[in-house]
Amino acid sequence: MKREFYVGYLPLPARMKRGLLILVPMLLIAVVVVGAVLPTKQNDPGTGAWDLDGVTEYTGIVRTEPYPAVLVPADSGGYDTVLLASQIKTGVQERAADFEGAWVTVRGNLAERDGRRLLTLLDGDTAVQPVEAAGSFAPAEPESQGRFQLTGQIIDPKCYLGAMKPGEGKIHKACATLCIKGGIPPMFMTENRGGERALYLLTDASGDAVFNPIEQYIADPITAEGEIETHGDLSWFKIDPLTIQRLR
Repeated sequence: MKREFYVGYLPLPARMKRGLLILVPMLLIAVVVVGAVLPTKQNDPGTGAWDLDGVTEYTGIVRTEPYPAVLVPADSGGYDTVLLASQIKTGVQERAADFEGAWVTVRGNLAERDGRRLLTLLDGDTAVQPVEAAGSFAPAEPESQGRFQLTGQIIDPKCYLGAMKPGEGKIHKACATLCIKGGIPPMFMTENRGGERALYLLTDASGDAVFNPIEQYIADPITAEGEIETHGDLSWFKIDPLTIQRLR
């Protein structure tokens, strides 16, 4: 019995031709199916954007505790909280410390997603400039909403709001850990069954900056208990580290 085999300069054997007529369409179908299914298994990159081409300015009052932010007067009579960070994986605690409670104009690149904003300050002394008071308003007194158990993950807002896509999940764990360790404020992200997300500024039970007790859980699906406290337009989750549990 003669065995068919391929020789480049001869016609393709009949049995091989029939096999290829079956195999090639199957491979094409497999490629299309994998191409359609694989993206659905990836984290949603979201609508966040980090504007590196333009410079954004805000004028407001600096707050450094628990993390640096500028409180910008809003048309509604309240204020909008704009978190502050550096251009790299660090916070701006030292740069903001001298301006605590002062009116300033800050300049930087804006990261924004779903109405939450973070400004990465430009390098140099001109990024934070004292100005005359642009009005008089007092930050809202914090209001406790009670103790809750939340399900979600700890994220760093700089990446989540647009510096990285996706800026969440295990694929982003190492980056998020470096950012938060460097002083970028941690946040807790939750998602309901309808896909709606909420962000909470994450602090310890006393309302102070937190890192060591949460480091190993960053970017992991977890549940945790703590007090929720509203500060104007921003809610804080004052986490109890002893209640943190990984989900998987």
